Amino acid sequence: MWCPISEIKWHFDLGDLPHRWRLANRIQQHADPVSQFLWDQFSDDTKGLFESMAALWGLVENPLIHAMISELNKVLKRSDLYDKDRFANIRLPSNAVHFVGKELTSDDQILFNRLLLEAAYADDIARSGPINGLAAEIMHFFWDVYSFDDQGNQVPKTLSDFLDECTSDHHKQYPDLGLEIRRFCHKLIAEGLLFSVGFNSDQRLPYSEKFLSYFFSRPMAAYGSYEFVAFGLSKIREYFSNSVVKLIINEGEKEQVGTGFLMQDGMLVTAAHCVEKGANIRIEGWDPAKAPLLRIAVFGEYVSKPFVAERGKVDVAILEFATDIFANVPRFQLRQESVLDDILVMGYPPLSGFQSGLIASKGEVISKEMSTARNQPLIIFSASVKGGNSGGPLINRYGKVVGLVTNLWAGDRDVRKLGYGLATPAQAIGDLRNLAQGRLVKDKELLSLPFKCNEEGVISVRQ
Repeated sequence: MWCPISEIKWHFDLGDLPHRWRLANRIQQHADPVSQFLWDQFSDDTKGLFESMAALWGLVENPLIHAMISELNKVLKRSDLYDKDRFANIRLPSNAVHFVGKELTSDDQILFNRLLLEAAYADDIARSGPINGLAAEIMHFFWDVYSFDDQGNQVPKTLSDFLDECTSDHHKQYPDLGLEIRRFCHKLIAEGLLFSVGFNSDQRLPYSEKFLSYFFSRPMAAYGSYEFVAFGLSKIREYFSNSVVKLIINEGEKEQVGTGFLMQDGMLVTAAHCVEKGANIRIEGWDPAKAPLLRIAVFGEYVSKPFVAERGKVDVAILEFATDIFANVPRFQLRQESVLDDILVMGYPPLSGFQSGLIASKGEVISKEMSTARNQPLIIFSASVKGGNSGGPLINRYGKVVGLVTNLWAGDRDVRKLGYGLATPAQAIGDLRNLAQGRLVKDKELLSLPFKCNEEGVISVRQ
């Protein structure tokens, strides 16, 4: 890679705070140790702006948000943000754990603090990371902020300029590198991420084409979305192949297969019907001694008996572990579905005469409809699935999970006849995660399932 790590800036800007008002409200309340630390570092002038939060809401140029970003960037430079007790209840990513207890340079301290704050506010601060991958390099190279000459005139770079700076590894990997990169560029153009702005007459066609990207996202680059768009769904399948796990489910004498997938907060998501009462479940590759299971959570519904919750109808379950269940494995993020989006489904459907390996199938989101049988919205999609896909992810072209494959009830027979599958939308996954993290979700309740786990890693669900 020609893009040096020193060019990556870890400071916060507006694009790093997707839920800035929720973050501001949490810091103002300072009910948790990290928020209390931040509040203590903020200036009196900034605290005064927090007191006027309601009046400032909705302003385009908001002084509170500007001040909060400035204060957070000051905190990034501090050497006392990390404290074992302060972060005791926060799951730190492995690249942050690497810095604990070490003497850090100023650059490493900023990176460490950025990772700490991302972990503490997992849904309110965007994940960042180094620029990895050819497509991310393309976006970074053609970023308009690097396209100005010494006189301040914008001089867009060309594909030939990019090829001159490519490493020998890139040239070895792609024999006809120029044409390959031009193809990737035009895929990024089709997504509105990159723009063709003419040709340089002094260079040879077609390598003389000039490009500009007007927005480069560190979180998108770190997650791999640029690569996924440029290289297609096959790249997503390759990248996340270890992030989709196989569940072996025994109910009485019957053995079935299910699927789960890993989220960025370390949770394992699957379908609720894969953790039914009386089921004995094994997670392929899991060592319970290294990552003990702490909780199995599903949606609960209150019935006629006061304060007694039963399993809800939404087919989502979350398994929480004391530490990362699998180290150095990519984790999924969520995103809302869009009708007619291309999607990839990954799971472990059993095939007669074959070992049950990871199977991927492509399709698209057909519709999102309210199911009268289940009284909840469901995604209808066209990819081929069967029993073992239950609990597996629906992944869009950016590598984000838009839904979770659910089972087909008798009331869904018309969908079955058409050859379509059903999925629970990502919104429900996000709601259950929020409940598991102690946040309130309107009209939703969390139910923790009793279970036992033996030394061999067999999870026995009791309810």
